[in-house]
Amino acid sequence: MKWFAILCLLVFVGALAQSQEGPWSHFWHPRPPIVKSETAMFGASAAPSAMWLFKPTFSLIAASFVPPSSSGGTWTKGIFNGAGPALTYEYDTQQVDGTNYAEYSASLGFYLAGATNTDPNFQPAIALMGGALNNIINVGVGVHLSTPVTGASRFFLLASLGVNLFEN
Repeated sequence: MKWFAILCLLVFVGALAQSQEGPWSHFWHPRPPIVKSETAMFGASAAPSAMWLFKPTFSLIAASFVPPSSSGGTWTKGIFNGAGPALTYEYDTQQVDGTNYAEYSASLGFYLAGATNTDPNFQPAIALMGGALNNIINVGVGVHLSTPVTGASRFFLLASLGVNLFEN
């Protein structure tokens, strides 16, 4: 009898966990508009109007700044020198008209980055960024996964332009 009670409890907890809206629930599709309840007092809605969600994004490095290596040198600047996908964790709110909007976000991006005239063709790099304005503007720090030819630092600062792959 104990095993039956434990099994029923596990099934109940599993069903409850599946019914909750989590951060991965709207990864591939937009969050549906909130439907106002007819019986809700003072215009309160049945669903939350803001939540944290994971979303796929694509970003383009608008500007990058590579510091000099420990042996000396100068800062290396780059403009539009990388692109790639990113996994974004965003604070998503819903506007009055039902559209979704990412207030701010944190992203982990994978880039093919570098200047083709000085580096081997596009080095792989990863970056951790903070974003705003519906993930359009992101700033952060990244690291090249391969060693730069010029002996420059593997780390770089970046500002990127992002696009949500699916409507929020």
